[in-house]
Amino acid sequence: MNFSQTLQTIMNRLKCNISDICEKSGLSYSQVSRYASGKRTPRIGSEYFEKLVKVLESIANDVDCELDAKSIRQMLEDSISDKEEEEKFDFFIENLNIAQEELKISTVKMAGTIGYDASFLSRVKSKDRRPADTVGFMNKVCEYMASYINLDVKRRDIFLQLAGKEAAPGVDMGVIIRDWMMIHHEDNDEKNNVHSFLSSLDSFDLNDYIGEDFSKIKIPTTPIVLKSSKTYFGVEGRKHAEADFLKTTLLSKSNEAIFFYNDLPISEAGSDEDFKKKWIFVISRILKKGLHLNMVHNLDRPTGELFLGLTSWIPVYMVGSISPYYFKIPPSNLLSCSHMTSGQIAQYGELIGNDENKGVFYVTTKSEEVAFAKEKSKYLLSKATPLMKIYKSEDSEEFKEFIEANNDYKKVEIPEFKNIDFFVKKGKWVCVNKMTDPEIHFCIFHSKLVNALGMYLGV
Repeated sequence: MNFSQTLQTIMNRLKCNISDICEKSGLSYSQVSRYASGKRTPRIGSEYFEKLVKVLESIANDVDCELDAKSIRQMLEDSISDKEEEEKFDFFIENLNIAQEELKISTVKMAGTIGYDASFLSRVKSKDRRPADTVGFMNKVCEYMASYINLDVKRRDIFLQLAGKEAAPGVDMGVIIRDWMMIHHEDNDEKNNVHSFLSSLDSFDLNDYIGEDFSKIKIPTTPIVLKSSKTYFGVEGRKHAEADFLKTTLLSKSNEAIFFYNDLPISEAGSDEDFKKKWIFVISRILKKGLHLNMVHNLDRPTGELFLGLTSWIPVYMVGSISPYYFKIPPSNLLSCSHMTSGQIAQYGELIGNDENKGVFYVTTKSEEVAFAKEKSKYLLSKATPLMKIYKSEDSEEFKEFIEANNDYKKVEIPEFKNIDFFVKKGKWVCVNKMTDPEIHFCIFHSKLVNALGMYLGV
């Protein structure tokens, strides 16, 4: 029996289900579900394998069953060992796709260097083909990656961050690359974040999200709070600066579009629940006011973190009040910055590296400074590329024309999602369709998002 069959057998004999295992182990439902369905197999000795074994051992001790701790572990280990070599290569390919996206590795150049046809390598990467000599193939890819990464300090730093390693003197990148490429990294499994994003999109209700009826929100008319300018520092300063910007934008008489660019880390400010509630309160009123947002997303992040960030923007996306962009050539990683403008206010900030405690944030309503900031926003927007095309209900004819012009797409439906389905043109775009009121379609073109969604959807 394979791992999923063995797990199901043990669960039946222990009279337990997936929910029982999750409740007692801390593992997510999606993780255990993938193990039970055969979509994923844990590595022997991994954190997830040990958690699973221990919770099954605990359940066995609490019920009248002939299974003991030793036999449970042995059954699960035996079911994995026969598949390890095959799965190791699958994990290798998954990691190769992630590394290529993060490091901007050309498939054509890599294929030529390691002695494979580029089209064949593409099919291997999509798991449509498998090299006859998988060990030799993996060795060649690791050697190429090592030489590619060692040519550029920035590439080296990106990979070390991806692998969770320190840039110690004399570190052997070849060893780190090989160790990272050969195993499945469940703690970095981007599919969990993609699933969370799509689940949030599927179940999203604006009234529930903001805690009130959106149609009945009234826009306050009190005077603008901020006068002149203010400078803030550190993590708390970032929150104060953003709050000043949002409140002044809401209370301003201007209906000019808003501009956001932010490559600051998604960490402390994003984990402050009180701040997030206040942010939701103000942003819902800005949406009600009818202001449009030109948002330049920072895609120079791990894919999982990118989807986490996008999840927080779902309210704006679902109202259709956003035009999303990205930079093909990301700004320098030496400094992290933010830049926001609206009708009568500008806010910009900067961190040294990614250290949130070493940041300065400036908010101003001075006319000359706001005018300059708007010019900067206009320039940045001219250098940005659209991230996706959003079709609202009033754009139904335009959306129909787009679909008819691309009739070789594949429709994907996932039973778990009741309100969304997907149109996929492999390697080109993914369209997420929300058919329930209000109808809205997000046609996504960026390769990182397209590949992540394609892998999740299995196409």
